[in-house]
Amino acid sequence: MRLVKTGGRLIKHARRHFRRRFRTRDSDLTRGTGRFNLTLGAIAMAVGIGAALSQTIAGTIVQHFGNRAGFLFLASVAAAAFAILWLFMPETLDLKGDTSARVSK
Repeated sequence: MRLVKTGGRLIKHARRHFRRRFRTRDSDLTRGTGRFNLTLGAIAMAVGIGAALSQTIAGTIVQHFGNRAGFLFLASVAAAAFAILWLFMPETLDLKGDTSARVSK
């Protein structure tokens, strides 16, 4: 029973942390455009769709090809997402001392 309570607290903490991070990032990227709510909704929808699809696709791969193939599939999707973010996500932190966050491009 104690493990369940500890796990529940961990999930609540993670949810609060990611919610704050998403809002901060989205407010930096959409500052002055009036599209903060649209961006927040689109990202939340993408996270939900990704969670549903990853379970379905990885489960099918595991049934047909085994655990290792399912893990490699999910790891390759995560690596591709990291590479896309690394290459195309603009930096919002201004390193020249200005405290207002702006997109650098």
